[in-house]
Amino acid sequence: MYVALLMLPSAARGLSTPPPPPPLTQPGLYPPIAKADPLLWWQETSGAIVVAGAASGIGEQIARLYGKKGKVYAVSRSIEPTMFEDNPNIITSRVDVTDDDSVAALVSQIKEDGETVSALFNCAVLLNGEKGPERNIKGIDKAFFMDSFAINAYGPINTTRQLLPLLAKGGAVVNLSARVGSIADDEMGGWWSYRSSKTALNHLTKLSHIETNRRGHKITFLSVHPGTTYTPMSSPFTQRRYEAGDESLHSAEFTATAIAELVAGAGEDHSGGFFDWSGQSLPF
Repeated sequence: MYVALLMLPSAARGLSTPPPPPPLTQPGLYPPIAKADPLLWWQETSGAIVVAGAASGIGEQIARLYGKKGKVYAVSRSIEPTMFEDNPNIITSRVDVTDDDSVAALVSQIKEDGETVSALFNCAVLLNGEKGPERNIKGIDKAFFMDSFAINAYGPINTTRQLLPLLAKGGAVVNLSARVGSIADDEMGGWWSYRSSKTALNHLTKLSHIETNRRGHKITFLSVHPGTTYTPMSSPFTQRRYEAGDESLHSAEFTATAIAELVAGAGEDHSGGFFDWSGQSLPF
């Protein structure tokens, strides 16, 4: 009897019928970013630049770009203290972005220097290893999978959450992502750990925007696909293209400048979005 009663329509049971839930909608893509002069933007925010993953590749070139005009904290767990010795504007420090205490020490150093932060660039990444990237599901290794999420997802949100109190009004957090992290754009599969950790990173970028915007903090959060760039990390996959003179392959210097120009041109309507190096919005 009880079961039969539950199966009756709401009106027959003397209950009001609740309204149907609103239909699910697919949010539209973000407007494109018109690039601007990164050094002019930096003058307006007047804080230091922090680059995590600055030991090589894109992170190194971002540090060198901003180091031409002001203070940069270039950090990595493997960075050599003498790497930027030719530029006194660039301060090097060994920081493991997956370690809370290590990042806290960086925050303390910046505070002791009396600095605020104009932009945080999260460039530390794990793609290659003895167990990855994986070609199929059988190749998934737990340790490599967990390390990928620790470096590619937790590392950026760890630096963000700890440096957030130091970020200047109008500042930015840039998470170096990858187009392969797009669920909507994935038609090939593979690279399980790398893809899924970058998907997580893109969502963390969105979550960071939602929370800080709710609190009234004027900070821009961007996930950026750098395009295929020739770096020590990518060389196992790009070496032949590089040797063949493939003009579609970016140099690290080109990509660093492109990303810095995106930061300068981004506005409130771009925060939380996923973009490629040219400023075009990408689907999550």
